[in-house]
Amino acid sequence: MGFFVCLQILLPYFRDRDYILFIFDMGNKIVHILDPHSPKLWYSGLDPIMPYNGILEIVLNYFSFSMTLVNPAWKENVYLWRRQLKLYLPKAMDR
Repeated sequence: MGFFVCLQILLPYFRDRDYILFIFDMGNKIVHILDPHSPKLWYSGLDPIMPYNGILEIVLNYFSFSMTLVNPAWKENVYLWRRQLKLYLPKAMDR
């Protein structure tokens, strides 16, 4: 019995009466952040991920712990993965 290959893992996080969606892209090693009320920091030159550092520490810690429970051979350091704040979501037109 083998493991299934999962390329993306979706992890919702509840904060301030809303959900933030973290998407772990396992193939490209990117953590995407989808926040409906994201702070508008990209115009000021600040790092847009900065307001999420505390939440990311919690989420990445739980993610690493759960991945080692599922697969004890998994030794990835998700703290080193690239992080992206998604500001635009294309609408699916196939529905």
